[in-house]
Amino acid sequence: MEKLVFVAHERDVFAIQVLDILRKQGYETKAIDAGFAGEKDIAIFSLNGNRDKVHFPNRHARLAAHRLIEAGVVPDWATATPYLACVKEHPNEKLKKNLKNSVEQITFLYEEWFAGIRGCACPWGCEPKGSSVEAFNNWEKKFFSDKGKAASSEAKKFLRNLDPLNHDCLIEAVKRAGSSGLNMISAFCIHANSDRSRVVNNLDSQIKKAFRKFLEESPIDSLKIMTFGPEDLEVLENYDMLDIVLPALREKPDELKKNWDLSLDLVSSSKKVELIPVRKLFVSAQKVMRAKKEAAERAGEMYVKIQKNEPPIFKMLSDQEKKSRLRSEATTYLLLTDYFSDLTYLGFEVHADYWRSGQLYKYGDKFLPVLMAPSILRQHFGSWYMDKDRRSKIKKLFG
Repeated sequence: MEKLVFVAHERDVFAIQVLDILRKQGYETKAIDAGFAGEKDIAIFSLNGNRDKVHFPNRHARLAAHRLIEAGVVPDWATATPYLACVKEHPNEKLKKNLKNSVEQITFLYEEWFAGIRGCACPWGCEPKGSSVEAFNNWEKKFFSDKGKAASSEAKKFLRNLDPLNHDCLIEAVKRAGSSGLNMISAFCIHANSDRSRVVNNLDSQIKKAFRKFLEESPIDSLKIMTFGPEDLEVLENYDMLDIVLPALREKPDELKKNWDLSLDLVSSSKKVELIPVRKLFVSAQKVMRAKKEAAERAGEMYVKIQKNEPPIFKMLSDQEKKSRLRSEATTYLLLTDYFSDLTYLGFEVHADYWRSGQLYKYGDKFLPVLMAPSILRQHFGSWYMDKDRRSKIKKLFG
């Protein structure tokens, strides 16, 4: 995947402001005073006059290049690239604060386009209808003709429905999908009840059906899913890491047996899925101790970030217990990255905060691209977590 490069003219004050946001987000940016944007650059320019000629659907930006060309608002220096982003400062003081969100939408759309998973003929959406068709055809003919329009593979179309942790994860996941098929690793949190005091007796039948259908209809070649079993307790205790198990379950192997059986039942209908116990990560004492040392360094920053949006389990813990749990969580995720860095991670966890706050997908020279499953297929899978809205969305997508 080509690196995204955003360009603006140095005399365009508002465009330079947008460019500064992009630079702080880690994107490559260029401010030019002469010449033209390159044919693969994304040109950022503001709309000074003729405001009535351009409609801004997200208040701050318009990406539909054919409409911008048709309106005659594209500056000369941006005419060599098909990739445009016209921006404007919203007059409403409250809405001015949404500029960063608009910029994130620009990067999201262009990242998917350059990754080959946009799933349409242009970066900003589907092909137009009505009066703008001719303008769109002219834009496409001028810049692409028949080249650069290869259809996305099934694997890339599948990745389009997932939520990458960040730009680097998306790039690497797409590259792997294109070279060796979709071989993935994942994990289940413990299938707990609402107060996290025990494992549920049954998983919800609707989410089970949807989960299985999702797997079978996906182009995944293989998927390993890690979760807790009763034999994991002894191993975790040996490494002083029992705090990653829910407090109420640390001395209840029967509950973890139930967790394993529920997970096994959920995935047993698919030949592409292998369920593996957490203890498989703890086969090398040397690797575990190295990961624990690294995790201790990362856990402090994780604690600061996660405090802003604490998971429910944290409400049961003291500050010291929270820090200890984060060290153990970080150790486990780092070992996962170490052992399975040749795969792509498919997240079914409730949240991705551990991955993101500790950058646990990076460990030494290992990199595990993390993409989270659609929110309606994320844990928990018990009926207590299935509200009317989630049921409606699942029915719409999976029947």
